[in-house]
Amino acid sequence: MSQYAAASDLATFGLPVQALGKLASQPAVITGQLIAASTKVDEEALIPRYGAAALPLIAPYPSSVVEATCVIAAYRILSVRGFSAEDGADANFLERYYYIAGGGPNREIGWLQKVAKQMITLTGINLQAAPVNAGGSGFSQPRILSSSVVGLGSGVTAPQRGW
Repeated sequence: MSQYAAASDLATFGLPVQALGKLASQPAVITGQLIAASTKVDEEALIPRYGAAALPLIAPYPSSVVEATCVIAAYRILSVRGFSAEDGADANFLERYYYIAGGGPNREIGWLQKVAKQMITLTGINLQAAPVNAGGSGFSQPRILSSSVVGLGSGVTAPQRGW
């Protein structure tokens, strides 16, 4: 179970304590949403990109992972508290959520999917183990084998050479 952000990070990334309303006095709800948001980051971005064996990340976490976790958690917290997607400040939370999670009116690809598809490279990431390729063969890099033809007339080949 990962938790890439603390409650204090929410204010840093745009959710002031005043916006929490009555939920400000319920730290278990806030922590639960941060854990749920961290799980979403794991499942939709980091596991597809680096493999489950590489997680959870080792602290310190990249600021982009902390920010993504906070944006997702803020949206979920405000959904519990209640908000209006058409209201100025609340509309900002929805736009930021779409930027991270994808979707929205234009069905754009979000930050999570971009990380998973290697369209974004995370800097300063500390993994538990080397990434495993998507094919699941257990190699951290593609395995390349080659053999040379020794006798063109007979078709005899030399032993395989691996790099």
